[in-house]
Amino acid sequence: MLSGISVAYCVRPERGNLSGTSDSVLDALARALQLDEVEREHLVTLARSAGPVPRRRTTSPPVRPAVHQVLDPIVGSPALIRNGRHDVVAMNRLARILFAPALADPRRPVNLTASSFSTRTPATFPRLGKRRAGTAAMLRHEAGRNPHDMALSDLIGELSTPSEFFRQCWAPHDVRVHRSGRKRLYFAQPAGLPALPGLSHAVAFSGRQVIVSGQVPLNAAGEFVGEDVEAQLRQVFTNVSNALVAAGAEMKDVVKLTVFLTDIADAAVYRTVRDQFVDTDNPPASSLFQVGALINPKFRAEIEALAVI
Repeated sequence: MLSGISVAYCVRPERGNLSGTSDSVLDALARALQLDEVEREHLVTLARSAGPVPRRRTTSPPVRPAVHQVLDPIVGSPALIRNGRHDVVAMNRLARILFAPALADPRRPVNLTASSFSTRTPATFPRLGKRRAGTAAMLRHEAGRNPHDMALSDLIGELSTPSEFFRQCWAPHDVRVHRSGRKRLYFAQPAGLPALPGLSHAVAFSGRQVIVSGQVPLNAAGEFVGEDVEAQLRQVFTNVSNALVAAGAEMKDVVKLTVFLTDIADAAVYRTVRDQFVDTDNPPASSLFQVGALINPKFRAEIEALAVI
């Protein structure tokens, strides 16, 4: 009655049949439902895309060797490529370590959303509810782009059956246009570290991820600690720890270390010192390189760190 159109025209959209619906009917429905501009635009888009389009089951094309050639050299952070359904297409070594629980599932392709809602994911995982809600929202976006994708429909059904939380995330039909966003960065220059022009000792991303610049064997006063490699490594790890604390993290939050030594023979000493600073039961991923020289010829070690809070 509020829309001013016949019951038959109202029932068709309720049954999911928007094919052939005129602009006047859509306008009447938008007024009756008190849709805002964005919601009305979404309704019109749904109507224009409606029709006898066959549901299709999409398959992922084979990954080209060039894709792996791009991913594999990335050694400083996890990197992966996924499709709109969050199926993993390709990943580098660090990503395989980070997503080891997802890879443990024998089903292929690996689906990150299915892994996120899996009962194997610990309830103590940081911000788990928010992460799950975000992945559900991205799936809804993909469903709007590809409403006839059978594989996507199957995935949604698979997630809805066991997960009450996914059903709750999927039930709302809020429609918004993303016009802007905000990322919070924090640049740390701790008082306990030497003042080095042109760089920040640590940068925190939205309070979740902390990147620590390469730390060298200089004390808080900027003095070189001597040529003994163990003393240098101990000072370097102390500097890494101080930088993390200044950015709101700790050594236990480190997920990746990148180590540069001028002599690979010092690797054994490095491991001994490292084990005094990290959790040896849950050690971080690590890459170790021998380099020809560091910024100061007397420096024998430099370490970068990546932490997730």
